[in-house]
Amino acid sequence: MTATRSRPSAEARRKLIEAGIALFGRKGLEGTSIREIALAAGVNIAGIAYHFGGKDKLYLACAEHIAKTVLRGVNEKLSRAETAPKQPTDALKSTLRGAAEFMLATPEIADFARFVLREQMDPSPAFDVLYATFMEPMHRRLCGLWAQATGNEAESERTKLKVFALIAQIFVFRMARAGALRRLGWQEIGAAEIAAIVTLLEESVDALIAAERRP
Repeated sequence: MTATRSRPSAEARRKLIEAGIALFGRKGLEGTSIREIALAAGVNIAGIAYHFGGKDKLYLACAEHIAKTVLRGVNEKLSRAETAPKQPTDALKSTLRGAAEFMLATPEIADFARFVLREQMDPSPAFDVLYATFMEPMHRRLCGLWAQATGNEAESERTKLKVFALIAQIFVFRMARAGALRRLGWQEIGAAEIAAIVTLLEESVDALIAAERRP
C-alpha cells in the first residue's frame, strides 16, 4: 500500500475510534449500532469490519486508545517539568500535577471519562485493557513515590488507599464535573481553576505525608 493510500485508511480508523468512544460512552456497547458509529465517523459501514473485525473489537480498540492517550499525555506533561533530581515528595506532587493538568484541561477527556466510567461501573474485557495499560502502571508509579516519601511499603494496603485518595481529588472534577462547577460557582475548569485544584492537591500531599511521619 502506498503512503498516499495508507493516510486515508489511517484517518478512517482514527475517525471510527473517536466516534466509537463518544457513542459508547453515551449509550454503551449494546446500545450503539455499527451504523451509528459509521455515520458519526463519516466512514463506510464496512470500514468497521475492515479495520477492527467488528463492533466488539472496535470497543477494545477504543479502550486501548484512551489508555495510551492518557498515559502519553501525562508523560508529556511530566517531561516538560524540571529535569533536575527531585525529592520524593516533590516528584509525587509533580506527577499528580501533570495528571491533573492533562485530565482536566484536555477536551477529549470528557468523552474518555464517560467511556471509563461505564467500565468502572460494569467492567468488560475493555476494563482489563484500561487497567493494564494505564490505571495500574500510574497507580504503581505513585505508590512508589509515596513509599519513598514516607518510608512505607509501596505495595501495602495503606499506601494503595492513600494514593487512591489523592487520585480521587483529580477525578472528582472530571467524573462529577457538573456538580463541582455548580457548587463552586465556576463557569468552567480553566487554567485558574486547575491551578487552585493543584494547589489544594499539593497541600493534601503535604498533610498526608506529615500524618504518616508522626510518631
